[in-house]
Amino acid sequence: MPDYDQFIGGNTTLRIRDTGGMVEFWVRTGSQTWNNQQPWGYGANGINSGTLYFRMLAGGNWQKFGEVYVGYNQTVRFTIVNSGLGFPSYDFFQAISRSTVPGAPYIYQTYAVSSTEIYVEFTGTNDGGSAVLEWQIGYGSNPNSPELFVGSGGGSTIGGFTSGQRVYFWTRARNAIGWSAWSNRTEATTWTVPDAPRFIGFPIVAQKSVRTEYQDRGTGGQPILERQLGYGKVSSAPTDFANADVSGFTDISNLDPGKLYYFWIRNRNSIGWGPWSERAQVLLIAGARVLDGVEWKRAVPYINVGGVWKVARPWIRNAGTWKETST
Repeated sequence: MPDYDQFIGGNTTLRIRDTGGMVEFWVRTGSQTWNNQQPWGYGANGINSGTLYFRMLAGGNWQKFGEVYVGYNQTVRFTIVNSGLGFPSYDFFQAISRSTVPGAPYIYQTYAVSSTEIYVEFTGTNDGGSAVLEWQIGYGSNPNSPELFVGSGGGSTIGGFTSGQRVYFWTRARNAIGWSAWSNRTEATTWTVPDAPRFIGFPIVAQKSVRTEYQDRGTGGQPILERQLGYGKVSSAPTDFANADVSGFTDISNLDPGKLYYFWIRNRNSIGWGPWSERAQVLLIAGARVLDGVEWKRAVPYINVGGVWKVARPWIRNAGTWKETST
């Protein structure tokens, strides 16, 4: 609540007091000075009050002549009229500010542009009645408040992050009064390798081949460039590899009949290869069973065709219908 004082002579001081809403007009004169009809007036909000009258008492204390509401930046006038009491007619002008800190800006887009950089773009809302002097972006890994700060002009690429890092962003503005509140929070994650796909299963299983089925998950922020199947008879890691089709289905052939195979799948984008999926396994069809002592065991049947032994898959007739064995 600032007071603006102006001494005008004759032991008389004028005061304009700004309460933040109302502007008050005060006078202090000598202890023996009084006037039942002291002329005065003011100008505010583009309006001249004209001549007003105030009963000014003796005693030398501050006396409030009147007040007016001031809701925007302007210069007000306090006028007192010479009434033969030792002070002149005087116009006291004072600039009154209704400026506040700026309104909080608004972030309208945030997105990764590489594995280490994120672009942030925002706009101001209002300057609070005083020109914005600077803008600032606050950011960090804490979703509750910024940890690092950088100046900006409305759009900035901020770097120094790690691949796959999630970062939170705010922005604020400063004018001559001070800093605004922080804006809305946004977030973005830098580019990273793709997530491990989901291995669905084996819709077709034969003696020497299988059809694999899988599904992409997250791409890491960049298009998937390549899919790879890994497989083999060792459960710990793949020993053979094949390109996987974007359709989600890939046939793998030339396998050993009747054997247990393990499968994995992974994806690659511009950042690199993602992790392997969870391991899947499939037991290929053998085609027959043989009695070994008292135990039936899976066996692969062969037939000789023109002197060449070839893997065979027997057919059986069940209720009048011929079917391939599924052993």
